[in-house]
Amino acid sequence: MTIEELKEKIPWIEVSEWVQHSNGGGWKHKTALLQLSERVPKSAKIGYSATIGYYATIGDYAKIGDSATIGHYAKIGHYAKIGYYAKIFLYLQGSAHPITPCVPSREVQIGCHRYDIEYWIKHAPAIGRANQYTDQQIAEYAILLGAVKAWLDVYYPAELSKV
Repeated sequence: MTIEELKEKIPWIEVSEWVQHSNGGGWKHKTALLQLSERVPKSAKIGYSATIGYYATIGDYAKIGDSATIGHYAKIGHYAKIGYYAKIFLYLQGSAHPITPCVPSREVQIGCHRYDIEYWIKHAPAIGRANQYTDQQIAEYAILLGAVKAWLDVYYPAELSKV
């Protein structure tokens, strides 16, 4: 992605404040803190004052918002979006794939699948079977999705996410 393409996608940026990361060519704001050893794909964007921890993985087309903090060893999936000024976030590592609520929405990403939490609660067993999860893993993810839903209900209630 060129700086012109980045400006087209995020019109309010000042292009002189954005630089390409040397490992992967992704765009980051000059105030974003991340390790030179971390790969930032060309299609990824890291916002103003964002902090990326050691050994974190950032997927293609991921967007990390201004002042967001991504912890050490975290994995941010392809097309994931971490909101601007995101400080309250949840990341769970299940036995098969990570579970990441895509706040401030009530969407949840597990592996490469991203759906609203209510959809996950209803369809997770079928999605798990289609992705060769064992019965034990399907039970595990049902428990983890219940915890994610409870967390979303506290920090991102359904009635507020529709506003």
